[in-house]
Amino acid sequence: MADYLLADEAVMAVLGACTVTVLAGLGLWNAMAEGRRSAESHRWRSVQGWVLTSRVAFDGTDAEMARPAITYEYQVDDEIFEGFIVNFGSESFLLPRQAKALIQRHPVGSAVRVWYDPANPSDSVLYRSRRTVKLWVISGLLILWAASLWKNALPLLTP
Repeated sequence: MADYLLADEAVMAVLGACTVTVLAGLGLWNAMAEGRRSAESHRWRSVQGWVLTSRVAFDGTDAEMARPAITYEYQVDDEIFEGFIVNFGSESFLLPRQAKALIQRHPVGSAVRVWYDPANPSDSVLYRSRRTVKLWVISGLLILWAASLWKNALPLLTP
């Protein structure tokens, strides 16, 4: 019976380590992808647009995590587009006061500079900068946690 308990403990330890490793990998992938998009956007064109909606949104149940929810409209050639990306990276890790300050700079009806991809004009952003520092930090912490979990799980796998 002790062997079964040890096997169950080993399975749980490996599953936990695998889960945290996958989460760390996804965080790193997201941070790199957003960094790449930000770099590519520096070759994009700009056009004047107009703010359609501007509010602070709260993701999930945590009232301490806010993001700016800004929708804007812009025209490229004869086609009108609607965008909602404020900047690349995660916008949901802002403090409510930071999100509020950003939307106050962009009230409904105000003019904004919109950067768009000339190859795909529906792909747009207001700020070409990226907010990936927090993604990198969280991913790094997940990597450390995964390493710790693997360190504890590996001895359980060897007889």
